[in-house]
Amino acid sequence: MLRPQKSKHQENEATSSVDKAPTEQSPVADRSTETEQTSQTPSQDASHVTDMAQLKTALNDRNVAEIVLDKDVTNDTDKYVNVDQAKVARKVTVWGSKVADKTTTLNLGDQSLYFYNKTEDDEHKWDLTFKNLNVMTNDPMDMVL
Repeated sequence: MLRPQKSKHQENEATSSVDKAPTEQSPVADRSTETEQTSQTPSQDASHVTDMAQLKTALNDRNVAEIVLDKDVTNDTDKYVNVDQAKVARKVTVWGSKVADKTTTLNLGDQSLYFYNKTEDDEHKWDLTFKNLNVMTNDPMDMVL
C-alpha cells in the first residue's frame, strides 16, 4: 500500500513507493496531507491537468514523469481513480500550484487512488512524490491503495 510520508528535511514533500507481487489490483491512500510551497518547480515538460480524468490519464501514461494540478481537482464520482495500464509504474512527481495565494488541493472524495499490481514489473515500481499540494480523502482505507 502506498502511504505518503513527510520528508525529514522538507515538510512540504510527501513520498510513496510500492513493492507488491502481481495480483488483480491493489489500492493506494492517505488521509489529508498538507504541503507548503517550495522553491522547486516542475519541468517545462510536465503534464498539466485540470480535472480527475486528465489526472488518471497522466498517471496511466508511462511517458509522464511530472504532473501539475493547475487548479483544485476533485473526484466527484463514487469510483476509485484507477491506474490500471500494464507496466506503467515509474517515478512520478505530482505538483500543486498556487492559485490566488492558495495551495491547490487533490480531493479524492470518498475514494482513493487505486494502483493495479499489473502496473508494475520486476524493473519498474511506483515512486510517487507529492509537492506543494494538499491531498484529501474520506476513504477509510486511506489515500493510495
